[in-house]
Amino acid sequence: SIGMSLDLFYEQSKINVDYMKIDVDGNEFYVVEGMINLIKEKKIKKILIELNLNLKEHIEVKKLLNENGYYLLKQSKNKVNENLIFSK
Repeated sequence: SIGMSLDLFYEQSKINVDYMKIDVDGNEFYVVEGMINLIKEKKIKKILIELNLNLKEHIEVKKLLNENGYYLLKQSKNKVNENLIFSK
């Protein structure tokens, strides 16, 4: 398979993203890492992400979003994970 970071995808396509849902079965940290410029530049209005806050890397994702100006808008828990919506 071929992949590219969301930062690179945005740079090449210039598609505006208002809302993003991230649910990648444990690879959320890598997705967020690949879109760090979009996050720092606050190009996305709202991000819904499924995290297991018992995992260190998922706590890091939440921290990274907070440190870059995204605040937690809503949080709901399912069996193991939590759906968190962040807004800029």
